Amino acid sequence: MTNIFVARLDYGVTQEELKSAFEQFGQVNKASLAMDKETGKSKGFAFIEMENDDEAQNAIKSLDGSTMHGREIAVKQAENREDNRPKRDFNGPKREFSGERKPFSRPSDKPFQSEYKKVDPPVAFNPFVPTENIKSEGRKKEAPMSKKSEPKPKTHKMEAYKKSGKKPRFDYDDDDDY
Repeated sequence: MTNIFVARLDYGVTQEELKSAFEQFGQVNKASLAMDKETGKSKGFAFIEMENDDEAQNAIKSLDGSTMHGREIAVKQAENREDNRPKRDFNGPKREFSGERKPFSRPSDKPFQSEYKKVDPPVAFNPFVPTENIKSEGRKKEAPMSKKSEPKPKTHKMEAYKKSGKKPRFDYDDDDDY
């Protein structure tokens, strides 16, 4: 049994026309025209399966370069797909899905230890205790708390605009709170 590849076909060629062209040279087992799944139109190539190898070789020699529906077609023996592609194993081990999540487990029985150096535990801040009395290794002494001055009250943007001396560009007064 011989597989034949036919390329550069006109998009109007049907499987029946293709089969009848090859039946002139011998028995055709199968003629399959490649069709686009979305549009349903021909992709321009086909595969023919013929029973007798001598008849298939005769058809290849005769029809290669001939015209069909006004286009010159290319006919050659189809290459075996399995030889060109790497074989994949779909029968490998399968994981079963139970629908539940399994808890995370560590590969070893040892408890987890961080690679980072350990840090002193945080100390609660008490404003009534001066910071000089709190000592810890690796920490620098902090200066005692000084009395902070109260922050300036924020001025409204409109007041700064009025102080600039520019004429207002709008009709309403932004100072009024409704």
